[in-house]
Amino acid sequence: MKQRWIGSVGPPPLAREELEPIVAAVLPGVGLAELQPLSGGFRNHNYALRRAPDRSVPGLPDGAYLLRIYAPGDSSAFKEQRIAELMRGVLRTPQYVRVEQIGARLVALRSFEVGQPLHEVLLDPARATFALGVKLGETLAQLHAFRFERHGELDAHLRIVDAYDLSAGGLLGYVQQLLAGTSGARLGPELCAGVLELWQRHGRALEAWPATPRLIHADFGPTNLILREDGALSVIDWEFACSSSPVFDFGNLLRPPLESAADFQRGLAAGYEPVAGRLPECWPLLARFADTLAWLQLLSRPDCHSLVATDARERLGSAIDILRGGWGRDGLGA
Repeated sequence: MKQRWIGSVGPPPLAREELEPIVAAVLPGVGLAELQPLSGGFRNHNYALRRAPDRSVPGLPDGAYLLRIYAPGDSSAFKEQRIAELMRGVLRTPQYVRVEQIGARLVALRSFEVGQPLHEVLLDPARATFALGVKLGETLAQLHAFRFERHGELDAHLRIVDAYDLSAGGLLGYVQQLLAGTSGARLGPELCAGVLELWQRHGRALEAWPATPRLIHADFGPTNLILREDGALSVIDWEFACSSSPVFDFGNLLRPPLESAADFQRGLAAGYEPVAGRLPECWPLLARFADTLAWLQLLSRPDCHSLVATDARERLGSAIDILRGGWGRDGLGA
């Protein structure tokens, strides 16, 4: 299954009268023609600052920059800024120049990572190599090295503000809550029953993954990974980052086309395990199972585009079929 919604969904474009005061406040002297809209965001607007070679902007060193305009009420800019500071010298991620409140919106100016988004790289399946897997495994291991005392949402200071219950019972209760709401309505009764059966029967399988709360990206997919010309990998867009189980980052990453890339997966484990410890047995299957929760969360969002909903239904239906046949009766592997 190919994700048909990459680059196709996102918030409505900002009107000129909305954008002008934002640019005037954050980038004085910069014209709207110097901003290039970027696709890919679900709820935020992103613009690359394009300048002529001899054009400078007062107060900004030479370099590429991105203007990120958050949805009204979204305060994740401060969390992203703090994570960027935390990651400095650990793994590559854009650094924030400033974050400002403009009317009802937060606006951030950050460095722009020049390179090729991984989802474009993977349009050629031959590039899902062992070496690429090692690179991503090392990146995930560096990320997951950051620990917390509890699972939960993170505030602007990276403190837990809303604890998660990742026990089998807690996760089952959350799945039931999602299925009773918008997610269930968008799935329909047959898929709802299949998803619920999976979590009732196999929910304890995730206990095989080490339970220590770790920093996870929570959207660690090819659209948020940039392969630079120098071969370095950059991780962008941390608005969903939280303290949780690494299995959810693996689940997000191992969506098509990477779920069937055996050499890539061997490389992923080879890059991850020397730093973060041995992965559980059947870890790709566990990641596939954990990712069903992410699809349910996507379906619950008010801004869930119809293309996303279509892919979610296909993805969940496929997961039901594969996981039913892939696990033994105890849910811990055949």
